[in-house]
Amino acid sequence: MFDGSLPGPAALAEVSDGELIEAITGWSSTAAAAQARLLAAVAERRRRAETTADADPARTRWACDPVDEAAAQIGCALTVSHGRAVALMDTAVTLRDHLPRLNARFLAGHVSERVVARIVWLCALVVDEQVWAQLDEQFATAASTWGTLSGDKLDTAITVWIHTLDPDAVRRAATA
Repeated sequence: MFDGSLPGPAALAEVSDGELIEAITGWSSTAAAAQARLLAAVAERRRRAETTADADPARTRWACDPVDEAAAQIGCALTVSHGRAVALMDTAVTLRDHLPRLNARFLAGHVSERVVARIVWLCALVVDEQVWAQLDEQFATAASTWGTLSGDKLDTAITVWIHTLDPDAVRRAATA
């Protein structure tokens, strides 16, 4: 699974501080790339489930449709709840269908899972394909520098672009 270019746990005590920082950076990038690949597999499982549902009209009356079945399988495979599996499928499909440039940066390990998850969550109200394309371009360019931002600052950086391109798609909390 790993190519051996990064030191493993047993070798960490033997490396210099500089090599240790390089290992941390490398393993972080590897983890992001691995998560992106997992989401690509999840998106493919969802695509296959949707294809199955479309191919058999009788399934529309079933209590458990093929997408729900896929979520159950993904939940079992990842030992997560059904709701978490559905959320992963939604994230995976959003990356594949609406944010392909950002997804490519994620697959390359240049953007963290944390940043991608916040982008997908905050963009959930976007419906216009042209807006998606513009957001994808902006996020692919800037997201790799957002890993150091706090949660609030990250949300602000993302929301600025959403507000600029589609003000109606910004998530807002009601004030009491």
